[in-house]
Amino acid sequence: MATLWLSASAYAHENGVVRIGVLAFRDIQSTEQQWSALARYLSEEIGEQQFSVVPMYLDDLSQAVADRDVDFVLTQPEHYVLLRARHGLAAVSTLMSMAGDTPVTQFGGVIFTRAGQTDINTLNDLRGKTVASTHQHSFGSYRIQQWTLQNTGLQIPGDLKSVIFTGAPQDQVVEQVLNGQVDVGFIRSGLLESMARERRLDLSAIKVLNQKSVNGFPLLLSTELFPEWPFSAAHDLPEPLIKSVMLALLKITPDHPVAVNGKFYGFSPPADYSRLESVMLALRAHPDRLEHFDTRDIAEKYSLQVAGGLSLLLGLTLFALFKLARSRRQIEIALRERASLLDSLGEGVYGIDQAGRCTFINPKGLEMLGWTSAEIIGFDQHLLFHHHKEDGSPYPHADCPMHQTLHDGKRRQGEDWFIRKDGQGFPVQYSVTPIAEHGGHDGAVITFRDISEARKADELMRIAAIAFETQEAMLVTDARSQILRVNRAFSEVTGYSATEAIGQTPSLLKSGYHEDSFYQEMWATLKEQGFWRGEIWNRRKNGEIYPEWLTISAVRDAQGAVSHYVSSFLDITQRKEAEEQIQFLALYDPLTHLPNRRLLSERLAKAVAGSGRQRRHAALLFIDLDNFKMINDSMGHDVGDLLLRQVALRLRDSVRSNDTVARLGGDEFVILLEELSPKINEATAQIEHIAQKMLDSLGRPYKFGEFSHHCTASIGAIPFMDASETIEGLLKSADMAMYKAKAAGKNRLFFFDPAMQTEVETRAALERDLRQALLEQQFLLYLQPQVDQFAQILGAEALIRWQHPKRGLIGPAEFIQVAEETGLILPIGQWVLEEACRQLARWQARPDTASLTLAVNVSALQFRNGDFLDDVARAIGEAGAPASQLKLEITESLLLEDIDGTITRMQTLKSELGVGLSLDDFGTGYSSLSYLKQLPLDQIKLDRSFVSDIDRNPNDAAIAEAVIALGRSFAISVIAEGVETDEQRAALLARGCHAFQGFLFGRPGPIAEFPVGQSGR
Repeated sequence: MATLWLSASAYAHENGVVRIGVLAFRDIQSTEQQWSALARYLSEEIGEQQFSVVPMYLDDLSQAVADRDVDFVLTQPEHYVLLRARHGLAAVSTLMSMAGDTPVTQFGGVIFTRAGQTDINTLNDLRGKTVASTHQHSFGSYRIQQWTLQNTGLQIPGDLKSVIFTGAPQDQVVEQVLNGQVDVGFIRSGLLESMARERRLDLSAIKVLNQKSVNGFPLLLSTELFPEWPFSAAHDLPEPLIKSVMLALLKITPDHPVAVNGKFYGFSPPADYSRLESVMLALRAHPDRLEHFDTRDIAEKYSLQVAGGLSLLLGLTLFALFKLARSRRQIEIALRERASLLDSLGEGVYGIDQAGRCTFINPKGLEMLGWTSAEIIGFDQHLLFHHHKEDGSPYPHADCPMHQTLHDGKRRQGEDWFIRKDGQGFPVQYSVTPIAEHGGHDGAVITFRDISEARKADELMRIAAIAFETQEAMLVTDARSQILRVNRAFSEVTGYSATEAIGQTPSLLKSGYHEDSFYQEMWATLKEQGFWRGEIWNRRKNGEIYPEWLTISAVRDAQGAVSHYVSSFLDITQRKEAEEQIQFLALYDPLTHLPNRRLLSERLAKAVAGSGRQRRHAALLFIDLDNFKMINDSMGHDVGDLLLRQVALRLRDSVRSNDTVARLGGDEFVILLEELSPKINEATAQIEHIAQKMLDSLGRPYKFGEFSHHCTASIGAIPFMDASETIEGLLKSADMAMYKAKAAGKNRLFFFDPAMQTEVETRAALERDLRQALLEQQFLLYLQPQVDQFAQILGAEALIRWQHPKRGLIGPAEFIQVAEETGLILPIGQWVLEEACRQLARWQARPDTASLTLAVNVSALQFRNGDFLDDVARAIGEAGAPASQLKLEITESLLLEDIDGTITRMQTLKSELGVGLSLDDFGTGYSSLSYLKQLPLDQIKLDRSFVSDIDRNPNDAAIAEAVIALGRSFAISVIAEGVETDEQRAALLARGCHAFQGFLFGRPGPIAEFPVGQSGR
């Protein structure tokens, strides 16, 4: 069925694409962006039919509808009413807009001036002022305001100094008001808020007149509200297509991508526009009330005067005849004789008696009306061919100008509507002259002519005039290239007024940019093909040279000779600038204006090939700022951006002119050094010299107003002279070297070493194996005994081991750091916690192990995880383990960040879950009494670094004794780890330590080998 109506209809284009014309009340580009998604949606929703959106300004859209270049139209209501009357458009739905987060189904107008305009505060103050609007047919930016002012007693334009129509977009109205070019602006509601959101307008700079507040309407407003834009269809589109489009529009919801992209709420069934049409009728702007004015040349106007004179002469002649002869038959004979004289005028002539009956009619009149003389003579002319108006409504006798002349004896002329015998109506221009005798009204003589063609000519002239005054600059010359006419856009682009340009030749604009051969080729093409199109550089009146896109067409007369040239051109300065900006953004970083990754890659590829060909070294330096995140977090991203700009300037000043400084993103910069020494040791020295210069420059203080900031950088470098090197390989190598520089203490240069690559590959393989180990459960839980002073087992520490399928048993030292860096420590730590809880539950089932505790190490990443508390509770609950015998060991490094949050979380573990807490490696970090006394600890673990030499080193012995005393003071137990000799145990006992862990009491081993119920030795 779809294919039937698709093939049966004529569309705007032969390719079958359904075109939707959309009025652009802002700029064309933003309108295209706003509505392009609607075309894609309709194409997908309806199927077997492609849709496209064509944004146009008002006059262009009117022309497109007239030429059938569009099938559907989305435009403002007044424009729709005009198009409906002229071309039969029908509304199928109405747009529902968005004002911020609020849906609105109506819009209004805004009347505003500058905030500092003290003499304009009310609508009455507009008298004698200059007003700007976009177009006389714009309902939102002209007609509503005209209606509002008329209701306050002000007539537009009569009571104003002047009205300036800027053309689209409406932004121009705001700019002219703010620039002081006009006093007051008319725009549609919502524009001011949109420009404010785009940061193109400070709302405090404007003053809204007659400001209204309407419930549910959140926008600035000066007038009453009217329904939003209608979405209408051409009259000859197939009904199934119209219905499909209407249903698809009504299905759009506010969260649909089409609505989100278009910034609207959706579509509703067609709104009632009767109120709007009433306003248009009152303002004489409705198409049913438009008056038509002929635009005939002088000869035609003189002919009209002659015809009128002859009609008057006829009236006088008839009057004389009535004086001479009393008989009606004699009068009719005389009238027919005189009427025959008027046949040569090409106009219809007929007479009527006092009752309105036709007394005679000339052959031309019969020809135009399609009647015979016998069918007209003696019959009421109004009932025969004057009974309906142009709009089809009945035409009362009382309104007929012929009958009015019969009653009051006044001569009348004007335009009216006659109807042929076949029922077809046509417009006429008429003149009715009364025939009177002895003060009475005995009849009238009417002359008329068909003005159908004249009306069409007028319409074409109006269209041509509108087309000439478009946004595109135009000029017309004669065959000798002398300028005859220019439009307003020409003056706006070139700066020359019509008076200054007319009589000159287009060489007035010649810039001197082109050679003579350019113009010779242009004229040769014009003569051969009749037109020329291309880019040309011209000069404005102020001397500025600008680019334009020019089209010249030759106009030929009936004999084929060139009579005129018509040129149209667009100032493409902004397009050129936009192209340059696009090209710049494609190759350069917008923040620092340094080359970006794409341009760096192009230059690096050339450098790789060049260094291999010239046998000279080049080098790639990867630079990363140290602690850049801190300035972003502490001082904001704006200051961070200022720092990056200053870094870019310092880097450019540190290298040679033929070197490249690029920014990859964030705080990462890359330097490409070319034409270094052929000898590697000399090239290395050059790199070191330049890098040190960079480090010195970057290390100087940065000033941001009153603030001063110090920043350093880490640099990784790789020299190369091999054409087989890859761009990604060089960047990767320099990046690895940079990270080595950071690891070595920052603020330094580090050269790439192949061993780094091996290390990276090994680490990557380890990460892959770790993930596989989690999936295949390759981890084991080992236990190491913890004993008291009598070597009796108190519990154990759970330690993870990895049973690698190829490498065998692997200790945690080889993989824990990678697990931390990759985040795999979270699932690994959770596995250890769950296994430990299950082991505690097993011990709980036996009397001889029911009292044992089990310590589990918790990483900082795991502890800070938002789900950690729930994970611990779930592990305890699922295993049925005694929480009081689970001991979580945390390190001092955990206390460096968010000490308050750490304490809160520890207190929750202690009070709500009842688990024990132990501080591991105590004394090696940043322990202090101020927070130690706040921590809900059960145990302190004396680090092995103080235990190993406690029996030989007085300093270690003193520290150990202080820690033990500290624990005693805070009622916290102390356990020493790494105890391997009896001497170490004895020294610890002597200082009051009564719990131990180490090889002296047992090495870590599988759970099955744990010495349950035995001595720890």
